[in-house]
Amino acid sequence: MPTSRSKPGQALGLTSAKARSSIARASGKRAAKIDQAAKAVQAAVEVPPKTAEPPARTYPPALLKQAEGRPTLDTESAKYDALWEHAKKTMGMEPIHAASTNRIEHILRVFDMDPTYGPCMGMTRLERWQRAKDIGEDPPDELREILLTREGILDFQYSVLDQSASIAVA
Repeated sequence: MPTSRSKPGQALGLTSAKARSSIARASGKRAAKIDQAAKAVQAAVEVPPKTAEPPARTYPPALLKQAEGRPTLDTESAKYDALWEHAKKTMGMEPIHAASTNRIEHILRVFDMDPTYGPCMGMTRLERWQRAKDIGEDPPDELREILLTREGILDFQYSVLDQSASIAVA
C-alpha cells in the first residue's frame, strides 16, 4: 500500500532517490532480497491481462453422461420472456454489473431466492422444483425445462448459495 511519501510502483515509504540509493548500496544477499521483494510487490500491483476466453470447464464423467443427449439451452428463446419479466420485476430493475451472465442465470437466481419454494441449499434446483410441485406450489414449468437441458445439468444444477459455499470450501 503506498504511503503519503511514496508513489504507486515505488517501494513503500521510500522516495525514488532513497530507494535508488538503498539498492545501489546493497550488495550480495541483501541486494538479492531487495530485488526479490521489489518483484513481489510489482507482481502484486500489476493486473494480469484479460484473456479472450475463459478457461474451458471440465466436468466429471458421471455428469457428462447424465447430460448426454439432452437438448441445448437457447437463452434467448421467447418462451422464457415471461420468466425474464418476472425476474426483472422481482429484482426491481434490470441487473447491473452482469455483463458476463445471461438472463437464464438471473431467472434461476430469482428462483433460488424465492422462499415460496422452500430452502434452496443442499439439493439441486431440479429437486427443489419437484419438491415445490409435490407440496402444492406452482413453480413455472419453463424452469423445469431449463434445468433438464444440457446446460441445466452441467452449469445450472445447484443454487447460487450452494455454488458460493462450494467455492468457499475449495
